Amino acid sequence: MPVKGAERVIRAAEVPNVFTDERIRQLIADEQIRDLLAVDLGSLADGIRSVARSYADESKAQTSNELHKEIKALRSAALKRKYEQAAILVGKCQQKHATC
Repeated sequence: MPVKGAERVIRAAEVPNVFTDERIRQLIADEQIRDLLAVDLGSLADGIRSVARSYADESKAQTSNELHKEIKALRSAALKRKYEQAAILVGKCQQKHATC
């Protein structure tokens, strides 16, 4: 039985439905982050979906919470609009995980 309040890990098959183009447009609605990323929506969407699929696949195999903590830190930075911190965290993820 699931723990009350526990977050469920996204499944790789759910990624396209969760990270739609519209959702990604909402994430980059702030002009500052668009300028910081300097990338077109299609490339950004592909990158986000790739990272999410990687997270979903690796979270099934990992026994530690390391990847979960990385994603939680990235989400926290994004929600707090700390875009430079979020960019650094994405870079670290890309270095650690070849599929990011």
